[in-house]
Amino acid sequence: MGAGKKVLFIVPNIVGDKGAATAPLPGVAYIAGAARAAGYEVKIIDMRVEPKGLFKRIELLAPDLIGISFMTMEFSHVFDFVNSLKTAFPKIPLVMGGAGGSTLGIQVLKSTTAEYVLTREGERAIVELLSGKENAQISSLIWKDERGKIIENSARPFELKLDELAFPAYDLFPMELYVDSKIPVVTSRGCPYLCTFCANKAAQGAPWRPRTPENILKEISFWHEKGFRQFHFVDDNFTLDMSRAEKICDLIINSGMKIRWDLRNGIRADKVNEALLTKMKQSGCFYFALGIESIDQEVLDKMKKNLKAEAVFEAVRIARKSGIPFGGFFIIGLLGDTYAKFLKCYDFAKHAGFSEVRFYNPIPFPSTELYAELVERNMLLSKPEEYLNMNSKTFGDDPIFATPEFSVEERKKAIKLGQKLVMQKLLAKEFGSIAGTAAALLWQVKPLQAALKGPGLQVWRTLRRYKRRKVMTVRNR
Repeated sequence: MGAGKKVLFIVPNIVGDKGAATAPLPGVAYIAGAARAAGYEVKIIDMRVEPKGLFKRIELLAPDLIGISFMTMEFSHVFDFVNSLKTAFPKIPLVMGGAGGSTLGIQVLKSTTAEYVLTREGERAIVELLSGKENAQISSLIWKDERGKIIENSARPFELKLDELAFPAYDLFPMELYVDSKIPVVTSRGCPYLCTFCANKAAQGAPWRPRTPENILKEISFWHEKGFRQFHFVDDNFTLDMSRAEKICDLIINSGMKIRWDLRNGIRADKVNEALLTKMKQSGCFYFALGIESIDQEVLDKMKKNLKAEAVFEAVRIARKSGIPFGGFFIIGLLGDTYAKFLKCYDFAKHAGFSEVRFYNPIPFPSTELYAELVERNMLLSKPEEYLNMNSKTFGDDPIFATPEFSVEERKKAIKLGQKLVMQKLLAKEFGSIAGTAAALLWQVKPLQAALKGPGLQVWRTLRRYKRRKVMTVRNR
């Protein structure tokens, strides 16, 4: 391709009415930042908040390359979208990436008319692709040659020096259109743990790679100067090195910046203590979640969580003492789980003091150990192309697999009960305990869910935007 090229990154609007975009995507922002730092002209269209007029905008922008990032459970709709895009613009090369690209790999090019897939981390690969480097020489690139043969290059080593990467280009997103006015911050990548259900290893790898506290503060300061006061730390292992986490908090405190930040992606229950929570609160942390999954030791061991149930109980104790609102993540029905064990988790989630909870119906992603075992034991109830579909009417509701110890009907009951508690706590947080409980009961009626989905989301968006204006009083000063 070479110098002077223009690249357009598109975030497809796949979720539709099942959600609302709260913030820009860090992965796309990082790759866009890398391309811009290398001297290329970069544009971003986020169809989640700008769904109309895509083809007209592409005609006006006339990009030399279009990049599309997607999640694994969006793949069927994204593939259709990509093929329609190629039909409309046959001469513009398409490169696909994100978690979906890393998880599905070659399958992406087998199922679409795209020319390229970038796996793992894409900051350096996108620059090499734009520069005109030979396809065969670009690590972590999957591509089609002139005969249409699909070639998968060797994997690129994971980026170790994250401080050297350009900051994510959130300024290229339409920041005023998101539900929340917050900046996502990635303080580390990778995870050394071996949870059987987790697909993140395909995209980010096993080695944990932290940014330095000083580099993180520099990014926060950059956006603070532009008027942003709320930040969302999006990595899964912010507290893996608790001394590093404390230093980040210390730097924020000593900087004098008055910010609010949260850890909604969850942290490990055995990587938190009272001293850290105290500093988190002092530096502006207003919410964090604990990745618990289960309080049954056998279930924790089978999922290879490397976590003791006692550590969960201790983490909840000190979390309550900290005064920071906190949440808990649970997974229903992993191997070794039973309905009786679920009920114990449910009771714990209901009474332990969580301000929010999440009960997840486990999704066996094709790259995971869980998926491989379920296939080997013939336990899947549907195929990945069926259950990896976020726009399905039953997405998240129907069991994807069952075991002799935890039947389909028991799983359906557990999922329904878990979702009820999720809604009770969310609505109680927004509207108070009495009104929230009543609203949660109404939400359980399926016809009402369908009728209220649109208006309910609109009310939720309005409330969140009101809170955003209330909290974020400084913009672009």
